[in-house]
Amino acid sequence: MKSINSIGITGLGYAVGSGVRGNKDPIFKWLDNHNVANKDLFAGYKDRAVLQDGESLESMMVSAATAALANANVNADEIDTLTGYASISKYLVPNGLAAVHQQLGMSDNCWVLPVQAEYTNYLAGIRIANAMIASGSAKKVLVVCGCNWTQHVDYHQAASLSVGDGACAAVISETRDTGKFSLLDSATLCATKWYGAMDMSPRELLPAQANVRLGAYTKALFNLDAKRGGEAFNEFGKNAPPELALKLIKDNGLTPSEVTVISHQASSVLLNYWKDKINPKQYLDTMAKFGNLTLASMGVTLAYKYDQIETEYLVLLGIGIQQETSALLFKRNH
Repeated sequence: MKSINSIGITGLGYAVGSGVRGNKDPIFKWLDNHNVANKDLFAGYKDRAVLQDGESLESMMVSAATAALANANVNADEIDTLTGYASISKYLVPNGLAAVHQQLGMSDNCWVLPVQAEYTNYLAGIRIANAMIASGSAKKVLVVCGCNWTQHVDYHQAASLSVGDGACAAVISETRDTGKFSLLDSATLCATKWYGAMDMSPRELLPAQANVRLGAYTKALFNLDAKRGGEAFNEFGKNAPPELALKLIKDNGLTPSEVTVISHQASSVLLNYWKDKINPKQYLDTMAKFGNLTLASMGVTLAYKYDQIETEYLVLLGIGIQQETSALLFKRNH
C-alpha cells in the first residue's frame, strides 16, 4: 500500500468494563478443578475487565468513540464513515455499530460500515479508512470496535480463562501533525484450511443436558475445537504472525530494533513467542490488566500506552478466527 503521509491516526480512545475479574474468581472454579482440552494454551492473566449491570457493549463503544473524537478535536457530525464492529451484537443483523451511530448523534449521511473480520476488524477498519480518504470518498473516518465476550464463552472451556470486555476507537483523517502515525504498508496471510477450528455459534441443548424442548439452543458461544483448534493455535497461530511482521519490517528496509509492536493478546503463550521471534524495540500489551479483549485488544493498548511509544515506526499485528493474520506498519509524519 502506498504511503500517504497526510493521512494519519488523529484521535484515539478506549473504554473497558468497570468490573475486575481475577484469577481466583468463582466463575473459574470448575476449570480449576478439571483437566480440559488446550488448557495449557491459555496463560498469563491477572485481571480481566468485565461489564457490570447498567453497562453494555454499545455504551462502552460510545465511550471509546467519544474519547477518540475529543482527542482528535472532531465533532461526531463531522464523521462521514463509521466502521468497525460490535462483537457480540444484540442482533445477528444489524450490527450494534448502528446503535453507536445513533447514540453519538452522527449525521444521517454518515455511512455505517460494519467489518466482520474477527479479530482483525480494527486493522481492516484502518485500512479501509485510509483507502477511502486517499481516494477522496471520505474525509474523516471513525473506527470503533468492541467486545463483550465474557458473556459469550463457555466456562467449561479453556478459552474462557482469557476474556475481558473492552472497546477501542480511532479517528483517521488528513493531518499536518508531525507526531501522528500514518499507514506506511500492510500485509496479510490467510490459512483457511483451518476454517471451523474456532467459531462463535449457538449450541443445541439436548434433553439429556437440560429440561428443554428439542431444538433449543444456547446463545452464541465461542468454541475452540478440541483437536483442530489446538492444532491451528500451535501451527498457524504461533508461527504465521511473527513471520508476517518480520517480512513487513524487512520489506520496508527496517530492522525490528526500530519498531514498536502491539499485537492481538490471547495468551502469554503467543505473546512471549511472538516477542522472542520478532525482538522489537518495544512490545506493548495490556493483557494482564484487561484480559484478552479479542478484536479490541490492539486498539485499547494503542490508546492506553500511546505515550509510551518510543519509536518512529509502529506495527499492529493481528490474527483472526478464520485463521488470517494481518499486520499494519505505521510511521510518524516527520
